[in-house]
Amino acid sequence: MNRRNQVFWQQLAKYFSGELTAPEAEKMERWIREFPEREKLVSELHEIWIKSEQISYPLDADRAWERLTVSIGEHQNTRTVPEVHSHPASAAFNTGHTSLPKHQRAGEWIRWTTLAAATVLIALLTALFVMNYHSQPSGIAEVAESRLIQTMYGERATYILEDGTRLVLFAGSRIEIPAGYNEKNRELYLEGEAYFETAHNPDKPFIVHSASSFTEVLGTRFIVQAWPDPNNRVEVIVTEGRVLFGQRHGTAEPGEKKEVLLSESQKGVIFGDLVPYVEEIENLDEYIGWTEGRLVFNNRELNEIMPRIERWYNISIEIEEDISAIKITADIDSSLPMSDVLDGLALTLGVDLLFHGNRKYSFVKKK
Repeated sequence: MNRRNQVFWQQLAKYFSGELTAPEAEKMERWIREFPEREKLVSELHEIWIKSEQISYPLDADRAWERLTVSIGEHQNTRTVPEVHSHPASAAFNTGHTSLPKHQRAGEWIRWTTLAAATVLIALLTALFVMNYHSQPSGIAEVAESRLIQTMYGERATYILEDGTRLVLFAGSRIEIPAGYNEKNRELYLEGEAYFETAHNPDKPFIVHSASSFTEVLGTRFIVQAWPDPNNRVEVIVTEGRVLFGQRHGTAEPGEKKEVLLSESQKGVIFGDLVPYVEEIENLDEYIGWTEGRLVFNNRELNEIMPRIERWYNISIEIEEDISAIKITADIDSSLPMSDVLDGLALTLGVDLLFHGNRKYSFVKKK
C-alpha cells in the first residue's frame, strides 16, 4: 500500500474512533456522503469495527442473564422477567450431537466470528479502495483550529483531556473542543450526552455549552444531556460537587433567575424558554449507570426509554401506540447480546418482537 492510501486508512480509523479534529471529521463526512454506495460501505465497515472491540473471552452467558433484572408496571401492576439461563432459541433445536463445554463453544464462536469479519473486511476494504482511489477527501490531514470527538450509535468512549478532565460519551454524541483549550479557558460544546469528571482549577472554570444552555464548574462530577430537541430540552445531573446551570438564551421575566446552582443528587432542567428548575434525584444509577455499561430505567414509559436503547445498540425500534405508555423498571447489562435484551423485554411486556431486517425491529401487541 502506498503512502497516500496508508494515510487515508489511518484517517478513516481515527474517524471511527472519534479522534479527528472538527474540520477533518467534516471533510471525511462530506466525502462519505458523496456517493450512497460509499456511505453504505463505510457503515458496514464501521459495524465490523465496533464488533471487533466487543468480542471478549471467556464468555459467561449464565452470569450475564442473571444480571438482567427487568420489571414493568402499569396501573400499579408489576411483572418480573423469569430467570433464564440460556438463549431462548437454544432449546428449540436439538441435533442429537453432544454439546461442547461452554468455554469451548465460546472459543469456536469467536474464531468463526473473527474469520467471517476478516473476510468481509477484506471485501469492504477492496471496494472502498476502488471508490477512494481518485477521490480521497482533500486536506484531511491539515492542521485544524478545533477538535471534534464523537461516538457513533452503538459506541461508548472515554477520553482524558490535557487538563486531566475525564469524559465519557454516550452513543451518538459529539463534543467540539475549541483551539486553545486549557490555555486561557476550558470551554467546549456538546451535542448528545456526556459524563464529566473535571479537574479542579479555580483560575479556569470548566464550561460545557449546548444549543440552549451552559454548565459551569470548578471541579466536580456531572452529566449533561443535550440531545437535538425542538424544545431545546437540556438536563444536568450532579453526582458530586456543585455546578452553575443556566440559559444561553431565553425570555425570563424581570426578577426571574436564568441560572440555578445545583448540588449533589440534584437535576437541573431547561425546557424551551422556561427558566431552569431543579429536581431532587433518589436514584443516581438511572443517570450514571451507562458510564459503567448498564442501562438503568426507573418507572419510565416504554416510548421514553426506546431512544436510549436505539442509540446504545445502533438499531431502530417502533412501538405500537397501545403499548407505548407502559412503564418499565430495568437494569440491563451491556454485556448481554442485543437479541437477548429485546427478547427479554418482549417476554416481560407480553408482546411480540418483530424483526424487519437492516437492524429494524418493532414491539406489537400479541394477536
